[in-house]
Amino acid sequence: MIRTRRRPVLWLVVGLGLLAAAGPLAGTASAHASLVSSAPGNDEVVEQAPREVVLTFDDGVNVDDGGVRVLDPAGEDVAEGSPSTTADGTEVRQPVASGPEGTYTVSYRALSDDGHVISGSYVFHVGRRTGSAAAVDAGGFDALRVLNAFGRWIALTGGLLVGGVLAMALFVDGPRVRRQHPTDAELPGPEPADAASSDAASSDAADTDAAADVDTGAGSGPQGWGSELASARFLLLPGAVSVLFGVGLSLLASAADLAGGSILDGPGATGRFLGASWAGTVAGLRVLVALVLVLAVLPPRALRRAPWLAAVGILAALALPSLGGHAWTASPVGLAVASDAIHVLAAAAWVGALGVLVLSWDGTRERAAAFSRTALVAAPLTVATGVLNAALQERSLSALTDTTHGRLVLAKALGTVALLAFGWVHRRQLADAARWSARVLRTYRAEVLVGLAVVAVTAVLVGTPPGREAARSAEPVQMVKQAGDTTVRMEVSPAAAGPNDVHVYYLARDGSLARVDAAELKVSTDGVAPRAVPITPVTASHGVAEGVQLTPGDWTFELTVVVGGAPASTTFRVPIA
Repeated sequence: MIRTRRRPVLWLVVGLGLLAAAGPLAGTASAHASLVSSAPGNDEVVEQAPREVVLTFDDGVNVDDGGVRVLDPAGEDVAEGSPSTTADGTEVRQPVASGPEGTYTVSYRALSDDGHVISGSYVFHVGRRTGSAAAVDAGGFDALRVLNAFGRWIALTGGLLVGGVLAMALFVDGPRVRRQHPTDAELPGPEPADAASSDAASSDAADTDAAADVDTGAGSGPQGWGSELASARFLLLPGAVSVLFGVGLSLLASAADLAGGSILDGPGATGRFLGASWAGTVAGLRVLVALVLVLAVLPPRALRRAPWLAAVGILAALALPSLGGHAWTASPVGLAVASDAIHVLAAAAWVGALGVLVLSWDGTRERAAAFSRTALVAAPLTVATGVLNAALQERSLSALTDTTHGRLVLAKALGTVALLAFGWVHRRQLADAARWSARVLRTYRAEVLVGLAVVAVTAVLVGTPPGREAARSAEPVQMVKQAGDTTVRMEVSPAAAGPNDVHVYYLARDGSLARVDAAELKVSTDGVAPRAVPITPVTASHGVAEGVQLTPGDWTFELTVVVGGAPASTTFRVPIA
């Protein structure tokens, strides 16, 4: 039976939460779909006001009414009606009313297919420029996205906790109960001498069964595991409440973010968010499942009589996120979703059960050995599905090593190796009775701490764009051209559709750094007129243009430098993936 040690519950929940929070609260990813082109383009000067604004994304998005705003030079919104979206969600069209000459600002807010809200803005000009030309991919550290991240790690913490309780009940404590308290059919006994003794024996047996039902649950429902689940209610209830609170908070924050309001606008915007995409629907299902789970474990009698309901709720709470996150946008979808769900379930049976083992530590080798046998199956399954998930999400070695998501996967892998090393040490301790002592608990606690660190990395991964999205392009393009007496080295990164950074370095003919007085850059491609891109001096020999929006194809970069009052020009032809 699981011991009711309530003080360690606080240690587990707070520990999981604080360590998992370290990552997502340090910086939350804001966009899993990116704007790759627009018409009119960023900083483009058009002769007449457009009748519509067209936004093209690299992944499908859903845009709510008012999700695209077009502000004229006076700050008035000239967007007319509701935006329309193509079937695949990659193109959004917003009708626009005619307005005066000057600089227009386009801002957008949409829900990407993986359930994350994206936003940004850029400008174009009608007739002449009257404002700046900075394109902004809004994101990062705003209150709603911090609340969203906060909700995610609370839900993850609770899910691991309840999943670990279920694994221990099914594979460790339940079988132990059956061995220690076999059923009457499994216990041969002497025939009663007479009717009176038979009645007495029946009465004693009934009392024994009732006691067993209270203490072990061996006679209630599924023998053993059901009562062990009930005896762990002191863990199940806070875990289930954490799941409900976490997914509910995340849903409210996402709905408010999509509506462009505050958290107080979340309840009113939830209905639109749930119907905006499949990811929104999954978020609603997660709240419903979490509510059912809380109701299933709240009344002690209900948990004892119908432990299967709590078990189904736990499994659903662990598996449902795979249907609305990164796995849902990977290819092939079926394989990615199945692998991700199995990965989470196996991790709960390994790391989650490890935490429950430590919380309910009884010092016996038998219980630790039973957990070790479970971990011997769950750990390889966790590792195998983790490797498959990494392959599906990163897609390339460069994405694994050069993107934030890939580096986090490597960090998670290092933590997993450490967990496996602890497992090897514990199996050696279990194999030799002389090694088993009260101090063994210290190494199990150390393993839990490593598991908490892996949970922290996992929480960050949930809010980080996968490497397959962050590394869609080839390597940055570098070219060298001559502009008069000045050698110009240009670097365009990442040379992919969307925002790019352009670095320009000026050198003398002998290779030393050269000073320029001024520099002007214009970019153009087929069907897009040349537009000026401001270059910000870093030093007299180095300039940079950040966030230059480019579409796939070959782009012409025309650079003019002024040295000693004499201008000189050169042209670069840059391929954009």
